[in-house]
Amino acid sequence: MDDKFLELSKQYLQSNACGMWDGALKANTHRQLCVLFLANKLQVSRPIVEFLEIDDKPIISSIREATLSLTDNLDDEIGFPLETAPNYKKLTPMFAGKFKKLANDWLDDRTDLMSDYTLKNIVNKICKRKFEFVYPALESYGFEFVGGVGDGENPYLTMKSKLGQVVTVKPNMYFGCSFILDKGINDD
Repeated sequence: MDDKFLELSKQYLQSNACGMWDGALKANTHRQLCVLFLANKLQVSRPIVEFLEIDDKPIISSIREATLSLTDNLDDEIGFPLETAPNYKKLTPMFAGKFKKLANDWLDDRTDLMSDYTLKNIVNKICKRKFEFVYPALESYGFEFVGGVGDGENPYLTMKSKLGQVVTVKPNMYFGCSFILDKGINDD
């Protein structure tokens, strides 16, 4: 189990402890657990998780609902004490394991969740938002979306012409965007 997930799990349990209860921290940490679980499971970045939907509902909300039986019943589900100090060393891995099991069970019921087509559309949507001026201009010249996004600090957009030319666009603090044209790259 990854350290970040265990760290967030412990933080979630701490926000529920007697004398330390913090509803805002509890809600925020639950959301972070959902996002991290989905990013790891689907092998996409956390910003992409924010755009994922199933049946016009954010997938984060669905995972949150799927894990409520655990988070609303910590005492029954993992033996979390309501009036004494918890043993975080023992309870954190139990909580994290049950959380992942519930979330995995929910995802397993939706095996067609992330087809290549769906993922490409999500990335396409994000790129259109990040490069709101460049994207339509390249599209108007017949370029099609290939891929993009990157991490939050280094976004990029890659589009391909009908002739097989590939252009990669990256933000540039001096000129707005840098264009890198790779001539003659094909799908072969």
